[in-house]
Amino acid sequence: MSFKYAADRISDYEWLLERGVTKPISVFMNQNLYDQSEEEMWRQAIWATNIPSVEKIVITPDAHAGAGVPVGIVVATRDHIAPCAAGYDISCGMVLLKTSVKAEAISSKEHRRAWIEAVEERVACGMGTHQAISQKKIKPKMLSEILQHGLDAFDFVPSTVKENFECKKHEVVSYVRYKRAEERGLPSLGSIGQGNHFCELQQDSEGNVWVMIHTGSRGYGHQIATDFFNEGLEWWNSSHSMQLGRGQKELISFPVDSDIGKRYYNAMNQAANYAITNRFLIAMAVMEATNEVFEGTAEVFYEISHNLVQIENGLYVHRKGATRALSAGHSLLKGTLYEKTGHPILIPGSMGTSSTVLIPQDSEKSLYSVNHGCGRVMSRGNAKRTLNQDIVNKEMDGLDILCNGRNIPIDESLHCYKDIDEVINTVEGANLAKVSIKLYPRAVIKGSD
Repeated sequence: MSFKYAADRISDYEWLLERGVTKPISVFMNQNLYDQSEEEMWRQAIWATNIPSVEKIVITPDAHAGAGVPVGIVVATRDHIAPCAAGYDISCGMVLLKTSVKAEAISSKEHRRAWIEAVEERVACGMGTHQAISQKKIKPKMLSEILQHGLDAFDFVPSTVKENFECKKHEVVSYVRYKRAEERGLPSLGSIGQGNHFCELQQDSEGNVWVMIHTGSRGYGHQIATDFFNEGLEWWNSSHSMQLGRGQKELISFPVDSDIGKRYYNAMNQAANYAITNRFLIAMAVMEATNEVFEGTAEVFYEISHNLVQIENGLYVHRKGATRALSAGHSLLKGTLYEKTGHPILIPGSMGTSSTVLIPQDSEKSLYSVNHGCGRVMSRGNAKRTLNQDIVNKEMDGLDILCNGRNIPIDESLHCYKDIDEVINTVEGANLAKVSIKLYPRAVIKGSD
């Protein structure tokens, strides 16, 4: 049976699967995105309904198959936590900077190249052992403060900056040292990383210049996830009749009040504090580079995660490749700048297309969530086998977008992703959020490990 074709169409942008599943799955896609969706993504979404105490599942318009569950899924549970629905890159997310620079200042390729070089002097693009010349060095003692307190570990960060972070810190009830995670994480603070992570110089239609940064918890978060998947598999097989093999470790879940459940949630929050700080340190470095090259200032517009488990309205809301979208009046926004408007949502496009800032609307029906990007349609391996490097390079040159590498990362080119306009039109069509600002890329710094 193809569950993909068992769902009922609710509107031009929403589908509901109730037949043959234990809990309903809401899918937000237009017809074209729906037709393109993979059977494997549907199979993984169906499996997610078996997570104990699950209440509801939402699939975002950029969804595609992932590890255990799709990338682009929201899972709400009462009393269980599933690490696969937060993923390996815990608290991967975005930070957007608004600068005082105007578009005329970045029209020159020479100026944009100088900005790329100034950022790369301060921000490593790969493994932390290859740190940038002027990258801020973090000592082990300071790392422990960061893991426990997030931005509150720094005395010099003003409240006006912290209030534009989704969370200035995540609660760590009992700080635990994870030696291998710390070894991987310490030298990587302030670095971008590989895959779809980036630092991008952008401009809007009114000629304002922005910088969008996409990165997460680097080796620290990946090691935390790996350790708990491995330990969790042993725990699962010792306490469940249905045994899982090594290749099925992403299918584990824990009761939140169990020892391993408490420890995972605590460790995940430590990794989230690392990710927040990583984005902050990169933002600080970009501010310096922007001032050096353009004699302009930059400030944090907003920061937000899209790979995390958060407690909302008494439920454990897992978002993997999905962005929080709390609308006006939500209890979690009380006392913040965004109580009456809803907070900004930061959605990157592909390397050659626009990115978007949205404002939440009727997002309760999607578990206060929207997509986190435009979603892959081509695997990295397939991209490397089928795409032509010279053609991809010429495409970016034709769009007048500079990149930090000699060649455009072919597995990150615009051919590898869904049409961002279709994805965003679906979000607007379903009235989950509305577009506030569109941003167009002018220079891209891609990470590599």
